[in-house]
Amino acid sequence: GGIRSGLDAAKCIRLGATLSGAALPFLQAQAKNGTEGCRQLIAAWKHELKTAMFLTGSNNLEKFKTARMVERP
Repeated sequence: GGIRSGLDAAKCIRLGATLSGAALPFLQAQAKNGTEGCRQLIAAWKHELKTAMFLTGSNNLEKFKTARMVERP
């Protein structure tokens, strides 16, 4: 549990997960805006994952899995 965004999913993948899952954000999007809300959320998550990949110079998930990690102080 606890995956709430595409960035959270990206972190999981970078830390070694083969996939991640979430229910609450999608249930909330469905309740608020129906199917269109879910579509918008999926698009947002996809954009967040692609942004994380771009910022690490990764053009696919295999490269992203081995991208350099930077720790915050």
